[in-house]
Amino acid sequence: MRISSNSTGDSTTLHIHAVRLDAAVAQDLRSSLGDAVTATTGPTVVDLSDVLFMNSSGLGALIGALKTASAGKVALTGITPAVRTVFRLTRVDRALTNRR
Repeated sequence: MRISSNSTGDSTTLHIHAVRLDAAVAQDLRSSLGDAVTATTGPTVVDLSDVLFMNSSGLGALIGALKTASAGKVALTGITPAVRTVFRLTRVDRALTNRR
């Protein structure tokens, strides 16, 4: 399983167990994020601590979740330097909430 889910209280944390967040993982992420966002009333936190590379497919999955969720409902944690660079270059860092 490339993505695990852990629910505590009203929030859900999705941990991505992959070094690359690309097309192979993005579809699973879209599905897991969609389920978590609609199933919980609190935030859905995506743990990216294992992800060392992300392409447009992974970025698209995260942006899709952001568009469907209400403000502050999707947050990120464990952002690696390479992924942070992708967020900064595409200016997605301004739209997503970051939990360190």
